Amino acid sequence: MPELDLSLLQTLKRQYFALVPPYLLQIPDLPPPAQEWLADNLIESPFPAPEEGYQRSFWKRVLPFLEAGAGEDGVEERVYEVVADLMATPPRFGDRPPQSYKTFLYSQPERAITLNEEQVAVQAGTTGLRTWTAALHLGHHVLHSSSSIFLSPSASTPPPVLELGAGTGFLSILLAQLGADVITTDLGDEDRDVESQAFRTPLGRLKGNISLNRLEHPPRVLSLDWTDASAPSDERSPVWAEALKPVAGRRRVVMAADVIYDPGLVPLLVDAIGVLAKESYAVLAATVRNEQTFNLFLDECASRAMPTEILHLTPMDASAPTFWDTALDAGTRVEIVRVTSP
Repeated sequence: MPELDLSLLQTLKRQYFALVPPYLLQIPDLPPPAQEWLADNLIESPFPAPEEGYQRSFWKRVLPFLEAGAGEDGVEERVYEVVADLMATPPRFGDRPPQSYKTFLYSQPERAITLNEEQVAVQAGTTGLRTWTAALHLGHHVLHSSSSIFLSPSASTPPPVLELGAGTGFLSILLAQLGADVITTDLGDEDRDVESQAFRTPLGRLKGNISLNRLEHPPRVLSLDWTDASAPSDERSPVWAEALKPVAGRRRVVMAADVIYDPGLVPLLVDAIGVLAKESYAVLAATVRNEQTFNLFLDECASRAMPTEILHLTPMDASAPTFWDTALDAGTRVEIVRVTSP
């Protein structure tokens, strides 16, 4: 019997929990020991399972490999029972795909970021309820090009950070896991927004996901409206002043991912960066779906005498990425930009 290739099985596990589309799965041969491994690490995993529709599609795609590798006793019993139950359960049809847990597994030893996400691009009028490609790329560079991102080659942990438009919280959670002091922000009402049917908002989802990950030093979740940047400083919410306070002598780095998508919001974003990145800098990841919108951001920064630098970093390997993606923006380039406030 060939030796079990754990690296291939680990890849399949990461793809499963990240809800990679079944047609993109990298499925190895699955002899009985591999099937037992799948049962232990997917079916009996401590991580929350994906929603049933994805599970059904995943196992339907994997089933021929299970049958081809089955021993004399057939497909591993625990796997067979789950597959049989899923196939016997009729799919749910509704107005929209259900929410699902999604877990991004990374590093050795294994670490995890678990999020509750919508499975559609826009929900309840916002794009902030799912994780976008740019956040995954920026997370990759935080892990593998930290000195280029943070301009601190000798630092063992990231500097204090303020994230704008944090959405599901992926980047803020990653930074907190790495030891950073993080303020994470989005739109919403701090007193009302909790993760529930009643408050399916970016801030509510953000709070729910921060709690879900049981972090030792969780980010502070605060409401921040970019339009307040143009208001007198004494009329802004306290988060603006809090963000400008040094932490152990270090200014917060402003970070954001996939916030450059609406031309109407670009001036407001640049206003916010101009205030929040004073005596520091901002690092943004942008999925360039529209060249004009991206160039508008660069031009708007230039008009405010805010220098920009596109960071030329080694891209994440599409065949073996640090974080697996759902392929929604497959083939679209992601730019990492540093902005310095005057």
